[in-house]
Amino acid sequence: MAQQAITKRSADCADRIELLELILGRGDSLYFLLDNRRWNGGSLLSKEEIEYYESDIHNQLSRVDYTEADRYYHEKSAMSVETIYNQLSRLNFGREKVKSLIRSAKAQRQAITTEADSEKQKILEP
Repeated sequence: MAQQAITKRSADCADRIELLELILGRGDSLYFLLDNRRWNGGSLLSKEEIEYYESDIHNQLSRVDYTEADRYYHEKSAMSVETIYNQLSRLNFGREKVKSLIRSAKAQRQAITTEADSEKQKILEP
């Protein structure tokens, strides 16, 4: 029974990491698109596009820690989206939050793996 619970937690953690990496990939795409526009004199991203991306980050943070989610919301809300440089800063802020969530999820997965190994040792011991 314990092994099944550990396996489920590990699978849930792997799914979470995959989702976070997809969100990070989208953030990277937006960031590099905007950076390319900066060099070529292009236009800003729409405020809605940035907010849509940020809502994904906020939703993931809410699953882990409501206090951190609220802090993220207030910190990013104070950042303007009126210039390309401000948009780049705001997108980068979100990307760094997602990277932090990925690191945390990977550490959690490592802890689950360690726990699983410990449980296996208990079963194998005479």
